[in-house]
Amino acid sequence: MASAIPELQAAFGTILQLEKSKPKALAPTETYPKWMGSFRLFDFPRELRDRIYQYALYRPKGYVYSRSRSYPWKERDETHINLYLTSRHVYAEALEVFCRHNALEIAYKTRLAGTLRLFPERPARLLQRVRLHYQQGSWRNEWPRTSPSGCFAQMMIESRVAKSFFPLLRECTAVWTVSTWAFEREEHLNFSNITHNDSVSLLLDWMQRYYYVDRLVPPSYLKVEMTQYYHVPPEIEALERTFAEALEAFKVWGREVEREIVVDPEAEGRKWIEEAFAATPSKRGKVRK
Repeated sequence: MASAIPELQAAFGTILQLEKSKPKALAPTETYPKWMGSFRLFDFPRELRDRIYQYALYRPKGYVYSRSRSYPWKERDETHINLYLTSRHVYAEALEVFCRHNALEIAYKTRLAGTLRLFPERPARLLQRVRLHYQQGSWRNEWPRTSPSGCFAQMMIESRVAKSFFPLLRECTAVWTVSTWAFEREEHLNFSNITHNDSVSLLLDWMQRYYYVDRLVPPSYLKVEMTQYYHVPPEIEALERTFAEALEAFKVWGREVEREIVVDPEAEGRKWIEEAFAATPSKRGKVRK
């Protein structure tokens, strides 16, 4: 056996002299326990419970409220219904989170106030975001005008109507289906071959001009999104950014103008006395029997 070792080494070289490498031990994989039982939701702090509610109830596209049962809903999910039916405590906390983070689209045909008059009272006290749709081609009778200025005036009116029904409202988004040629043809606003700052100034001047016609100032929570029927072309995206800057500048300008309007208390008092006496029937000339 000893004489065979040199012969094997001569035949295979130094391969037999190499040390056999030890196999590397595999790193132990981390295993997490799977909890198959129930847990006590109210053992968590309120911050964690709100995160759970938000994960279950939040929808980026929002929800739709309509008095018509045949209206197509954007999100059809029964998760929130099952969560609300857990208990009264869970319902109260989940509804608060739902109304804080989700945007609710209000679908109505004629008047917004008529639709909101039947809105549930408890969610109305908590809702903070709503979306209203306006289509430039479909003019409604309550609009001041058929032009884009009339549609914009209706946005300012109905945003305040929404605020009167939703006291915690902090974002009212008006989704406006409009095109650039509507401004060019009906409002005589030409945005071609001018800079972005000039476009903002042009829109701001247009808003200020119609303020003296309608006497309307947009509230701080009003936002405007512009779209078209099937897609959003680049010119609409540029117009939306320009309109947003002009709208913010118009809000500041409108608050300053409204602050400068001073009411004469003596004149208002005389007007009130005249109206009060005119509404009260005179008792002079009557004789007691």
